[in-house]
Amino acid sequence: MKSNKFYTTVIFIILIQLYSCKYIYNDTRNFNVYKKPISQSHNSISLKTNGVYISEDGGGALFLYQNGQVKLLKPFFSQARKGIWLDPLDVLKGINLYWNFNTKEFWGSFIINDNEIIFQNFNENNILKERYLFEQRGRILNDTTIVIFSDYVYNTGDSLLKSECLLKFYPTSIKPDSTNIWFVNKKWYRKNLHESRK
Repeated sequence: MKSNKFYTTVIFIILIQLYSCKYIYNDTRNFNVYKKPISQSHNSISLKTNGVYISEDGGGALFLYQNGQVKLLKPFFSQARKGIWLDPLDVLKGINLYWNFNTKEFWGSFIINDNEIIFQNFNENNILKERYLFEQRGRILNDTTIVIFSDYVYNTGDSLLKSECLLKFYPTSIKPDSTNIWFVNKKWYRKNLHESRK
């Protein structure tokens, strides 16, 4: 009887420790675009960074920064969500009211190679405090339009995108603070950060 109480207490303490920990697993091993130049070629298209890119259905929205950072405000790039359509202008109006606008989460980095862009970003995931690493790939049509054609989760190997997702640029001076990112002061990040991103 005493041993059952003891084991129950130990398990309870371990669970509390796990829950109260900072994130116990972050997939930083596959996070690597920040180690490379923001632009990989002289022919790359420069994208506008003084605003937000929003999908046609309003389900996906992201901010790009000149230092190569990306903030996902709304990570739903699947056009299968067309039944949950939001006007992009409505998204723009209340952009700073979204729950993750000012958080340290949902940040990552991007790289441009000719007319392709690759985003790698983390999400705030589950009760075990894991941050999953996502990678989206897109074609750059011009300096205000991106077509996302791939959305991959490294931790699970899942591919989330069934059809392409068009993102259009909307200018706004309201943007999340790109110094408020959970990984920017980590040694592993600072040690490997490419000069073009400083």
